[in-house]
Amino acid sequence: MNVPLLRVRDIDTYLGDSHVIQGVSLDVPAGKVVALLGRNGAGKTTVLRSIMRMAPPRGGTVTFNGRDIGALATHEIARARIAFVQETRAIFPSLTVDENLAVAARSFEGGAWSLARVYEDFPHLAARKANGGMQLSGGEQQMLAIARALVSNPRLMLLDEPSEGLAPLIVRQIANVILKLKAEGMTMLLVEQNLAMALEVADEVVVLGKGRVRWSGAARDFRSQEEVSRTWLGV
Repeated sequence: MNVPLLRVRDIDTYLGDSHVIQGVSLDVPAGKVVALLGRNGAGKTTVLRSIMRMAPPRGGTVTFNGRDIGALATHEIARARIAFVQETRAIFPSLTVDENLAVAARSFEGGAWSLARVYEDFPHLAARKANGGMQLSGGEQQMLAIARALVSNPRLMLLDEPSEGLAPLIVRQIANVILKLKAEGMTMLLVEQNLAMALEVADEVVVLGKGRVRWSGAARDFRSQEEVSRTWLGV
C-alpha cells in the first residue's frame, strides 16, 4: 500500500475562540490532484494554512513524505518542498516579474523548474519580465504566483482559489496549466469554488462543511452526489 505524499489526520484548528477545523483528515497521493470543496466559510483555506502552520492546529498530525512536519515553522515547511499559492497571490508589487521569480528560485537534485523553463512555459510572463508586480493584471499576477511556486521546485503545491475573480478565458488558461502540471506528475491540493474546473482537473474530491469532512472519494464519483452538492456546496 502506497503511503500518501501528504497525510492529514484529525486536525483541530482554532481562529481565536472559533473551532474552525474539527477533526479533518485527508490524503494527497503522489502525482494526484485533490480538490478541497465547500461553501465560503467552510474552512478550506484554514486547512491549507494549517498544513503550512500559518494557523497551527491544536491537535492532530500532518505528515509529508513520511515525515511529521507538525513541529516545523512555516519557512521550514516551504524548504521541505511544499509551495503555497495563496488566494491573495502575495507577489511583491515593487519587484519586477524577473525579480519575483529570482527571489523564490531554488534548485534541488531532480528539480526541473528554472527561470528559463518558466519563461518557456509562461511566454506571457517572459514578455512582461521587466514589469513590476503592481503593473500586472489579475490573471498575470495569478500566473506569476504559480510560476513563482514552481521555481522553488516543490514536491507538493497547495493552491487556494487560483481562478478567483478571473475572466473565463483566464480561468481556462489556469486550468490548462494545472492539467499540464498534473500530466508531468506534480502533486496538488486545490481549493477551488469553480466546481466545473475543480472536477476537470481533480483525481479525488474532499467536501468540507462547517469545519468537517462531509464526503470524500474519486472525482468521477462525486458527479452523482447530488445531495452532497446541494447540502454542502449549494449547487
